[in-house]
Amino acid sequence: YGSTKNLSCPIEIKPAQSFGPIRLGSSMNDLKSLNLNIKSVGDSSQEFIVGMFSVSLDANEKVKFIGAEIGDLPNCLFFGKFKILKNLKIEKLARYFKDCEKPVLAKGGSYVQCKGISIRYDSWGGAQKTLKIRVEDES
Repeated sequence: YGSTKNLSCPIEIKPAQSFGPIRLGSSMNDLKSLNLNIKSVGDSSQEFIVGMFSVSLDANEKVKFIGAEIGDLPNCLFFGKFKILKNLKIEKLARYFKDCEKPVLAKGGSYVQCKGISIRYDSWGGAQKTLKIRVEDES
């Protein structure tokens, strides 16, 4: 999977728990205490950009999803005892996580759902290619 021996991986993923400094179930006050730039997305009162992460709030104003485009993240991610290079193909990236369904590989994009995390690769018109990771509740 490539060498990560000398890479610093400051962003940790914990499926169904947290992505970087943001935890599922956090309130807006919790997010503000992180001292990251917070911007609302459009007119929504439920969708925000917090630092490099996208965050969705539920009806109780608690974080229900945490996502990021992998291109916005450092060179690698930290998961358990693994350092994961961000340029892995979706099938190889999914091998690190538990209880993954078989990846759906399609021309316009690929998707895999694992326990507490989803990974999506979008390729629209062959030009824009983004890999998105979303930490979510297991339910």
